[in-house]
Amino acid sequence: MTICSIHIYYLHQFQRCGREAVTSLLQQLRQAGEQLGGQVDVGSRQLVLLFPDDSAFARLQSAEAVRRCHEALLEHRASLRGAIISLADGSEVESDNGAWRYRELSGRHAIRLHFSARCQAAFRGYFSLGRRDNQETHCLYSPLLADTGLARLVQRPNLLRALGNFLQGDKVRPCRMVYVKADGASRSVLALEPVFATEAADNPGGHRLVLNLRCPPGNRRAFGPFTNCLTEEKLAQARLVADAAEQEQLDSLRPTFDYARTALELVELPAALALACASFINLVLDLLTRAAATGTASTLGTAWLICDRPEYFSAQARQLILERLADPTSTEKYLAISRWPLPAEWHALDNAALCIVAGPEENLGPLVPDLMAALPTELAAIIEPRALALVDQAGSADHCGAEAILDWLPAEAGLYLHARQLADGSLERDNFLAYLGKAGLQPAGAELIERLLCQAAILDPLDAMAILEPFSLPSGIGRKLAAGASQLDSLYTAFLIDLFNRGKIAATLPLLHRTGDGVDAIRFVYDAIMNSAQQPDSPAAPDTRSLSAANRELCNFYVAAREVDRKRQSAALVRANDLLDGKHSRCRFALMQAEFAYAEGNIEAMAKRTREALLLLDRSTPPKLGSRIQRMMGLAALSVEKYADAGDYLTNAAEIAEAGGDRHELCQTLYLRALVEFMSGSLVRATKLAAEARALARRLCRPDLMVDLGLMAARLDMELGLYDEAARHFAALAEFAAANQQADAGQRAAVWQARCLGYAGQTAAASDLLELHADDAEARLFRAELEILLHQPAQAAARLREPPEIQPRPFLPPDSRDRRSLFQEMEGRAICFDQANSLINDMHLALRLLASGLAEVDASKAVELAALTREARFKNNPAYATVCMYCYVLEDELQAEPVDKQTILSRAFNYLQQRAGKIEERASRAIFMEKNLWNHRLLEAAREHKFL
Repeated sequence: MTICSIHIYYLHQFQRCGREAVTSLLQQLRQAGEQLGGQVDVGSRQLVLLFPDDSAFARLQSAEAVRRCHEALLEHRASLRGAIISLADGSEVESDNGAWRYRELSGRHAIRLHFSARCQAAFRGYFSLGRRDNQETHCLYSPLLADTGLARLVQRPNLLRALGNFLQGDKVRPCRMVYVKADGASRSVLALEPVFATEAADNPGGHRLVLNLRCPPGNRRAFGPFTNCLTEEKLAQARLVADAAEQEQLDSLRPTFDYARTALELVELPAALALACASFINLVLDLLTRAAATGTASTLGTAWLICDRPEYFSAQARQLILERLADPTSTEKYLAISRWPLPAEWHALDNAALCIVAGPEENLGPLVPDLMAALPTELAAIIEPRALALVDQAGSADHCGAEAILDWLPAEAGLYLHARQLADGSLERDNFLAYLGKAGLQPAGAELIERLLCQAAILDPLDAMAILEPFSLPSGIGRKLAAGASQLDSLYTAFLIDLFNRGKIAATLPLLHRTGDGVDAIRFVYDAIMNSAQQPDSPAAPDTRSLSAANRELCNFYVAAREVDRKRQSAALVRANDLLDGKHSRCRFALMQAEFAYAEGNIEAMAKRTREALLLLDRSTPPKLGSRIQRMMGLAALSVEKYADAGDYLTNAAEIAEAGGDRHELCQTLYLRALVEFMSGSLVRATKLAAEARALARRLCRPDLMVDLGLMAARLDMELGLYDEAARHFAALAEFAAANQQADAGQRAAVWQARCLGYAGQTAAASDLLELHADDAEARLFRAELEILLHQPAQAAARLREPPEIQPRPFLPPDSRDRRSLFQEMEGRAICFDQANSLINDMHLALRLLASGLAEVDASKAVELAALTREARFKNNPAYATVCMYCYVLEDELQAEPVDKQTILSRAFNYLQQRAGKIEERASRAIFMEKNLWNHRLLEAAREHKFL
């Protein structure tokens, strides 16, 4: 700890200048200490500032506080009898006593700095420490706190003047992009705002600046610079001119844009996410352009976007701009400025759309001697190479003139630049300052360093977050600051993880490569791996070289699950078995075993391994892992038709996922909860859960999940008897699936659309649609069912003569869907889970018995149907009442009843009442009873037999 003691003879001060002046002075001294991280203690004879010295920036902040205190005392020199600022190390015992200080203070009107022996060594780089009493001590870096005039070297008056003239000319009218080739020194886009402001003021229908697009050379964000520059203020401006539909669209797409903002180090979004993010940005740009186009039709303003050094833009951002330039409905214009050639993507623009302008010569070289002459000789010698580099007179671009400056400046300036290079392209200014705060640098300290670097022409004086080019941190400086840089590196990793824990950034595999998976943050590591592995558009072989062996196999396992690759997943599981280390890894491995067993249909092994994982849960378990374990317990219960238990486990899983902010796990869990409610008969509750899950899938930009949940929702509509609505829903899903490369889901939607059309009475359309999918097992089944609805049992029997093709049970990981059959995907999750095609086979058998029995008037088929209604797998099927009605309808056509028809009807009616009783809403319950075709027939029969 550094102790700064300020000694003033207070009684004399009150006598000389009064209480108010002394109070004002003390306030200045307090602020100097507090703003730079010091603790203040006021005594009767002295004011003490205590500064910690455990951070990389502690020395500079202590020195700056001393400098400010010294200046404050000098400012009040006329009112003071004298003062001493003394610095001592906290471990030192000062030999000086109060009497000595009193004699010094009362001797003459002196304001002195006194450093102990250790502090002289520590602060030699900040103050000139000469004679014993330090009477001539001064701050070494203070000359750079004054205006050096170097800001003139980064101003471009000729460029700004030329742009102003160009905007007022006729040449600009036809083109969509103006590309200005200007030199490489910074012309912060902020400097261009006055050009547009002047033009807008002079001409109400003139040019208006909508957005400044600029990102750092090390941009590490998808859609940068849009993710940087579309601030909350800009988004609010866009929302003001949006209509209700556009506002709804903004709300729907916003989560994807927020993800792009928070997914640090992810320079390219997967395809589905990129499409949604681009849609959001396009909508915002349309709205901002609309906002700029004010006035009458003859005085509409032209909206402009400035692209500052577009070579640093992300590939997806450059592609988005190119597509907007090619779109005739987009009216904004672009002003691109760079010293480098046009980005390759934009060469596709035709000559009419593109106007290339050579930037005017600025001829700033003659300014350098005048600026150097105004500086102290020593400082001018140090800064001159940098000044020449800025005006391109320093020879090679690698020679940036920064090494001598950084040698002369306090060491903390080099550390600040090291921190900037760590965070450049990832952290916005607020987060960057918060990161520096974790390193002990107060805002006032950061402001000091930035001022020094701006005056030395290393940072842009118009934008302190931009480093002026050319620049590279000298290797010698890096070696000298190795200890401090190492501390900043570890703090940066810790800061990123803290941002993740607070929900400010997303865990991604590229970010994990940046932090390393050896960090003590189990949740961050697990989420980063799982998020990457589960994203459907992610690479089938992601880069896992920086991961530990155990984490590499975890990633490989879930990538294989996503790709439904049994061989790869099995191999990853075998390798992971040799890498177990600790309770957490055993829990993770048990879950992997459970998921693999589930995919194979091994219910017993799946339940056993899931229970093992459940017993290993503790407070440190990541929410995603805990939620998946509870979800697997729910699947285990569902697969043996224990719906109440399944519902409890899935509720636990949903609560954990929601508390952890895990939308993916929550979406998957809500899907299964909807399935449990469907199997239990709560169709309305299932519909609500499916809608909630689909909204989450939309926010996640997961078209695959949206289609699966849409199939479930449409199927639920059909179960209720809303055949027309279900048909429209399935038709829309087929189109959506085709647009999103989900061919298997599109086929499933079309097949079920045909079934709905048949039940709605549109039999010709249903027949035509089913014939298009004649090779599909469900389509063949529904084609025969359609013949039954058309009262053509012989044709139905002919279609059902051949039994369904026997197929092996598919390998189906928990997050995958069986799109070969909606029966297998929904009912098959619970009934005969470990068997292949059991649901289709059962429906085929029941329909075949009905069709052949009606066609041949065969009583034995009624006996067989009655036997089916007593089997457990049929009793638990939501279609049980329908199968009972098959038997009843067949017996109605027979001369004699081979089984008691009323008994069959009673079974069907009791089952229907049970399922209808689970529907809480009266209107929906009435629809289910009256609109569902087979339920309606059942009710008519019940009335005929006096059941009602």
